Amino acid sequence: MPINVQGKTPDFRHTGFNSPITEVTVMLVAQKDQEYSCLGSGIIVGPTIALTARHVVDGFADIYDGAPLEQLKGEGTFSLQAFQFLENGTKFRAWDVRQIYIAPDPRFTDIVFLRLQPTSQDHVNYNWIKVRMRLCPPSVGTTASAFGYHSTSIQLTGDGVEITTNPYTTTGVVEEIHNAGRDSAMLPFPCFRTNARFDRAMSGGPVFSQDGHLCGIICSNLPPDSEENHASYVAALWPSMGVIVAYDREGHPHGVSYQQ
Repeated sequence: MPINVQGKTPDFRHTGFNSPITEVTVMLVAQKDQEYSCLGSGIIVGPTIALTARHVVDGFADIYDGAPLEQLKGEGTFSLQAFQFLENGTKFRAWDVRQIYIAPDPRFTDIVFLRLQPTSQDHVNYNWIKVRMRLCPPSVGTTASAFGYHSTSIQLTGDGVEITTNPYTTTGVVEEIHNAGRDSAMLPFPCFRTNARFDRAMSGGPVFSQDGHLCGIICSNLPPDSEENHASYVAALWPSMGVIVAYDREGHPHGVSYQQ
């Protein structure tokens, strides 16, 4: 059952690029024929591997190819990059997304894995930050914080591409857990509800427990009753561990598929 926690008002604020969260959270940008779009965010969880929401990449596929990922059979015609902001936003890296690993059934999880491809020697030499993960959802009544790039716009200019983005942190309370999914249509996969505010383009961004562990991925939200009464949903991490990833890793046999 939902609970009300007194004295814990949801918080939604501009973070700025001076936070270390901008180094591990990426902004996802798709491009085709000089047309750019940004629909969501993602989180780097290990060397050249990131997580985002399936509906984010399905959104890109619908825009450029008119079909969701599972129908394209690996034949998408758009390119996808993960933008990582460094040094207080004065520097960024654009990682090419070379492969997207999805569960065979979208009812299993809304989380997908992205393989990030270095595009320069500077990328190859990057010292990756490790994110602590908690597979189980946080407890009802505890605080959860999330991060994403809110209201991003991309425009072509005479000098190149101009990107305007807003890094935002949102905080709220975990109010309900749905280990078997909330419903059979919109949220059929394991998830949990928080009263934190999730806005456009934050989908796919990380959600952290109050002890600082990555515990989920921003999934969806319903129209709020008020500024303090949001109904936002987070995809739980543990089902994503069953996604098969054919990913070569240093020190491990190549050409082998792994369950996460």
